[in-house]
Amino acid sequence: MDFDKIVQKMRKKWQKLWSLVDIEAMLESARGDVKKGAAYKIVHRLVSTGVLVSIRKGMYLWNLGEKLDPEDFYWPILKKVIAENYLGQGIITGSKALAFSLRDYSLPETMQIVTQKDAAKLALLGDYRLVSQVVRGEKKSLYPLIKKYSTRLTIEWVQFMVTAPEHALLEALTTRTGADVNDTAIIERWLRKNAPSLREEVFAEFIPHRYISATNRLKYLATDLEIQPLYEMMVRLIDNQGKWCHLSRAALSGYKIPKWNEQWRMNNEGSRVVDYFQ
Repeated sequence: MDFDKIVQKMRKKWQKLWSLVDIEAMLESARGDVKKGAAYKIVHRLVSTGVLVSIRKGMYLWNLGEKLDPEDFYWPILKKVIAENYLGQGIITGSKALAFSLRDYSLPETMQIVTQKDAAKLALLGDYRLVSQVVRGEKKSLYPLIKKYSTRLTIEWVQFMVTAPEHALLEALTTRTGADVNDTAIIERWLRKNAPSLREEVFAEFIPHRYISATNRLKYLATDLEIQPLYEMMVRLIDNQGKWCHLSRAALSGYKIPKWNEQWRMNNEGSRVVDYFQ
């Protein structure tokens, strides 16, 4: 297939966003077996002649002569990156998963997803990043459990898997590199509006595997926001699924018990509060 025919075939698809994988697949369908590097040469020519505009490594926009803002293609780009790097098995998690139910579709500087393997940090578009993480308990991956409760959400005609709000809260309150567990603005907005919808049975499936610190943080948020039913739910969950591991605010912030108080700690381990700094 010569260059002009390739351009004609691409034009017929009415596809604005192209990836290197898309172009390789198109060439294979037309030619059969494609030599390694052939797609790169064609993409280079498509870009150099102005047919395509490069917006990130391996991702291009069809040039129709109009002014294009790459940010307008954020969600399709995110979908393609998840599809091509994780076989489509990426579930949006953290604060952004909560923001969607508040009708907040603003573009986050960092999008967090849960994947089955290959945790990484990828450049998405300009300064936007995609952080993928593998969530494990002590003995197994939690991906099947996260997927069990996730739902499908369509944003600008693009469909994504989004984690359940219960898991999104626990992830948003978990300490991770580059994440600030003290930035709870979205979490607080979500809780004020949606706290009654939280399902104790869903929390109960996640907490035995991990998230005890996050559960304690959620307990204190419920206290600060004066959401008594949520506070009582967290207390029950820590008692029943968290082995009574009630952590103080000081412990959650990294405070270490002074040596002179070590005897108090030893006498009270196993009680409902790990230390007395409430």
